[in-house]
Amino acid sequence: MIFCYKIVSFISLTISKVVLQISCLYNIINIFMDIVAFYKKSFCLSRLPANNHLLTNLLLHD
Repeated sequence: MIFCYKIVSFISLTISKVVLQISCLYNIINIFMDIVAFYKKSFCLSRLPANNHLLTNLLLHD
């Protein structure tokens, strides 16, 4: 009985660790994608002519 309990607790602990690592990795990927999107937007805006307001508004409101 105790042996069975140890196996179950070990499995649940392992699953919770894996879930935690996956969610952490997901957050890191999201942050990275936000940074990439921000730099892409900044790069596009810096290359636009100043009088092109329509395109600027389209880029700003994703």
